[in-house]
Amino acid sequence: MTLLSGQNSAIEVVEVNHNTDQKLISITEDKLRLILLEYRDKDENNKAWQIPLGLLVTIILVFCSAEFKPAFRLSAAIWEAIFMISGILCAVWLFRSLYRLRSAPTLDQVINSIKNKTLPSEAIDKSISE
Repeated sequence: MTLLSGQNSAIEVVEVNHNTDQKLISITEDKLRLILLEYRDKDENNKAWQIPLGLLVTIILVFCSAEFKPAFRLSAAIWEAIFMISGILCAVWLFRSLYRLRSAPTLDQVINSIKNKTLPSEAIDKSISE
């Protein structure tokens, strides 16, 4: 039993546990580069929902606050229809982006790809089916 002493106190150490087991992954640079590039491309979809959400909120605010008037040879009804169609398209884009977000690979799936337990595309397909 070891005693650790500080300035005014001493602590008795009863037991020491070591958790230093390591796993080593051996991979070539080109394979790692391909896996990481594929992951980066899929990971960029994680932020894709922000643009359609911002546009949709803006269009909803336009409907709440604006009074459509004729401009550029278009009547007020046409301007309202243009904004309505834009809002619907942004909502579809947002739901599509959120669906793709659900299918983005996790870090564990990428590590399994690097360990050669699954191919990157197989890991992504598994996450889509879950």
